[in-house]
Parts: sequence; C-alpha cells; structure tokens
Amino acid sequence: MRDPAEDRRARLLVAEDDVKLGRRIVRVLEPDHDVVVVTNGREALDPIVGGERFDLVLCDLRLPGVTGMDLYERLHTIAPELVGCMVFMTAGACTPEAAAFLGRPGIARLDKPFRLDELRRTVREHLARRSSSGGGEDRG
Repeated sequence: MRDPAEDRRARLLVAEDDVKLGRRIVRVLEPDHDVVVVTNGREALDPIVGGERFDLVLCDLRLPGVTGMDLYERLHTIAPELVGCMVFMTAGACTPEAAAFLGRPGIARLDKPFRLDELRRTVREHLARRSSSGGGEDRG
C-alpha cells in the first residue's frame, strides 16, 4: 500500500554549487516534485525571505558565500519550520566546525557521492516523516 505522502507533489529547494549535480538532482526528483535549484547560500535565502515555503531543503554543506551551516542558523530566525526539513549533502566534514555541526542531534545528511535511488529514498522518507508529524501543510 502506497503512503499518501508519496502521491503529493512536494516543493523542494536544492542548494548545490555543482551545477552538473544540481541538474542530475532535478532530473531525478522533478517528475514527482516541484524543484527549485540554486547554486549558493544567498540564492537559497532569497525565495525563503520572499515568503516562499518548501517541504524539504537539500543543501550542500559547503556552499560559496553563505554556507549550508550558515543557512541552517539563519533559518532559525526567518523560517524556523524549515530547520527540521533540511538534509545536508556532503562529501565529508573537512573542518572541525563542520564535523561538530554534522554530529549535532537532528542533523540529517546524505553522503556524496550518493546513488540516485538513495536520493529518492531520502526525500521520500523525510517527506513522509514531515507529513506524519503534521508539518508542511502551510506552504505559502
């Protein structure tokens, strides 16, 4: 039996500075979801500050300018409902700060390189979890 959360198109924000990987993510997820892709943290903040809402944010940990960690901290103020809806895509923690961040409780991650079926499963699981907790209803 299919989960009803799988049948609803979700709105996803993907913050990934690797343009080729961003395109691949869109190709995989767009048949089922509405996907907005940006290549840096500042671009990720713009639609959120502008009032757009997302069901899930897939975010590269190491973005130019505003990093994924910075974005996470800023969301606490501007869109706290998104804080628990972030999945960090990372090839590993290259600094002690990043390692400590990724070790925090509640920080979800998808390790690069990931398989496309892993990406789909991660998105499906996080959306189902959010749906079952009652989040994601008011998407602006």
